[in-house]
Amino acid sequence: MSRRDGTGRKSGSVGSFFFGTFMGFILCLGALIGVGCFAYFKVSPAWINKNFKTNIDLGSEEANNKTISKFVSSAINLAENVDTYTLNNLKDDFGIELEDELFGLDITDLKTVGLSDLPEAIEKKFGSISADELRNINGMNLDDMSKILDKTNVYYYNSTDNKLYKSFNGTNYSDAVEFDYEISSDKSKVVTKKHETSILMNSEHNVVNQVNIPLWYLPLTDALGDFTSNMGNQITLKDLETDYGVTLPDFLDGVDKENTTINELEDAINGLHVADFLGYTIDNTDPLNPIVWNGNDKVTGVMAIVAKEKVENLANLKNTIDKTKIADIMGLDIKQDTSTGSYYDDKDNDNIMDDGEEVATVMNIIADTTVENLTSRINELKLADIFAEEDLSTGALALIPSTTLLTDIATEMNAKFKTVTIGELIENNVIELDTADMAQYTSKKDKYVAGTSTKLKDLKLSEMTSILFDSIPVTDDPTV
Repeated sequence: MSRRDGTGRKSGSVGSFFFGTFMGFILCLGALIGVGCFAYFKVSPAWINKNFKTNIDLGSEEANNKTISKFVSSAINLAENVDTYTLNNLKDDFGIELEDELFGLDITDLKTVGLSDLPEAIEKKFGSISADELRNINGMNLDDMSKILDKTNVYYYNSTDNKLYKSFNGTNYSDAVEFDYEISSDKSKVVTKKHETSILMNSEHNVVNQVNIPLWYLPLTDALGDFTSNMGNQITLKDLETDYGVTLPDFLDGVDKENTTINELEDAINGLHVADFLGYTIDNTDPLNPIVWNGNDKVTGVMAIVAKEKVENLANLKNTIDKTKIADIMGLDIKQDTSTGSYYDDKDNDNIMDDGEEVATVMNIIADTTVENLTSRINELKLADIFAEEDLSTGALALIPSTTLLTDIATEMNAKFKTVTIGELIENNVIELDTADMAQYTSKKDKYVAGTSTKLKDLKLSEMTSILFDSIPVTDDPTV
């Protein structure tokens, strides 16, 4: 490299050329006029320029005033102190100066390293290079990576030992960082790659000694390594959509995508209502009675109950349903018509029983019963509770008392059919006869069955079965 000083003269690599010219000039003087000792101890580039009107420049005023003897001393000093001799010493001793930047990369730190340690320092320099340093190198373009490099890695500052750590559980720090950094004297900032990052304190930012260092100013290996292992805490749902082209499902439209990270997605989903997944909307105009809509259609019944639940509460859904009334589960608005006493589902909420709104009496009985109490409530019901008097006056149910519990119907029926008579079955329309048979029955019902003291109407079903088996002719030949 080369540069110009205030006089417009070039130095640097050109200085080494003039150093060769200077040495050649001295040797020439010695050969011509035999003044070797004088030249060795007295002649310098500045002396030659003054006396011979030349323009020899070794790069600095100090170097230009050095004689051969001092140059030799400098060379001996270099050889004897190679471990501590630096690139900066070359400028002082030989006028050889390197710029502070090489291809746009700052190398001022390398210029103070001893020559024997220089190879290792160069290796470390490039091994710990940051993205910020790379983007300053001629020809480098990191724009495509800016979406990632603009992110930050989170570290924690322990003021006790003045060090940075990757993890902090509220009490203990662990996993100390390995990259180079400095802590400011007032312990308020961390300096990495000449970039200052504030240490966030609890009182101001509700965090504990947290440091959010942009990836630009970290060694690339540390930056990308730590970012990858913690990217779930870094990338937001908005980033996934805008930066990475991910199409998120519609049910996440209600989530704060800009501030919700991938790792926070589970909590975000837990905060959603089931309605969000079903494409329903919830109208909270009346907080005590929110309404669920599927487009323009009102959702009722158990689906409305489930839709209003949050995902995080689904584990307790059974408990919610258990506490819900049967009418709400079925989406009914049970009312009683005062003029007829009939019960109906007031679907249009006009307090009038319209056609198609009628419901069974039993529905009114259990409408206010919760799901968890439904079984016990049904176990308390009697026939008379759910059937009208006319329904119990004929048919099989007429054979048993109206006070029979619903749970005992089968038992009562079984017992009754062991004693039921032909007359009871016919008179209660359990057995239906045509006109001719009914006429025969009417004429014979009070007569005695031959060979017995039992009237026909009092003949038990089991006794009639025996008579039928005895009187019905049978044969082995199906053709007879």
